[in-house]
Parts: sequence; C-alpha cells; structure tokens
Amino acid sequence: MISVYPFNEYEFIISTLLGADVLSLDDYYVLRDEYIARNLYLYIFEISAPRGFGELWSQGHLKELVPKLIKPTKKLDAEYSGQYDF
Repeated sequence: MISVYPFNEYEFIISTLLGADVLSLDDYYVLRDEYIARNLYLYIFEISAPRGFGELWSQGHLKELVPKLIKPTKKLDAEYSGQYDF
C-alpha cells in the first residue's frame, strides 16, 4: 500500500473515526481510492531534493514507459560515477 497526502498526515483522525464507527472501512476505502485516482501524482510534490525527484519518480516513470531502459551501474560502465541517469 502507498501513503498519499492527506492520508499520511490524517491517519490518526481516520483511525479514530473508524474506531468510533463514524466511518466504515468500506467507506474509507472508497474515499481513499477516489482521492488517489483524482490525485495520482500528488506525492511528487513531497519529493524535496532534485536528485531525489529524478531517482524516486522520474526513473520509475520512464521505466514504465520504456521498459528497455537500464539503470546505469559500474558493471555496465566502468567510468560511471553518477554523472547521468538512464
């Protein structure tokens, strides 16, 4: 399961509502799934470092689009020292 804003910040409130039977588990899943569907890439805004953005999101997204891309390593390129990505 992934953690997506605002659910990652409001889990205590949501769990309290679930425990008090104010919110059913099924209603929670519907609410959460609808929110994630509407805000599919919202977690990107939580990535603070430029290199983190590239490594955490961009490389994964590009790999989904072009599965043949290979992450660079010293094994593939003896001169590699992080100077480029895919």
